[in-house]
Amino acid sequence: EEFEAPAELDMSHLELLDPAHAAADADGAANDKDDEDAPNPMEAYEKFTTAKGELDVIVDLINNLEAAQYLDFRILGSKPRSAHALTDLATEGLSRYGRRRASLADAAARLRSGASALRSLCVRDNGFYAQAATLQRFWKLRLNPLTAEFADAPFSVDLSIVDGGGAAA
Repeated sequence: EEFEAPAELDMSHLELLDPAHAAADADGAANDKDDEDAPNPMEAYEKFTTAKGELDVIVDLINNLEAAQYLDFRILGSKPRSAHALTDLATEGLSRYGRRRASLADAAARLRSGASALRSLCVRDNGFYAQAATLQRFWKLRLNPLTAEFADAPFSVDLSIVDGGGAAA
């Protein structure tokens, strides 16, 4: 639902704030004041709104104090400190550092073993491809399609002998 602002503001309630204006109206005399001296309803509205906000804060503060929902600085500052607090912090830091160092050493050992396994796999694959390149110099090698028929043989060799003009099987 939309609210429409009135075309003119009713300022009759503001006459109560200005006793001179009310006395002049009671005598029946016309009061011609400048626009600057006339009370501004928006200023009054802003002042009332500000006062309402301040009162809301005060009411909330009182309600929280009555319900004992507040922080006490003594709770935060009254924790007894150990005479060896710095030593305890250093010991805790060293133990944390030792655990981290042990986990990093374990990760490094795993990476080293993985690198050696990968290196041996690469050497084996390089040997296979070197042999395939040697065979390719003498024979026509072909990559087989990935089907069940050629599951065990990724490559095949064409053994046909080609003469100068024709092919013999």
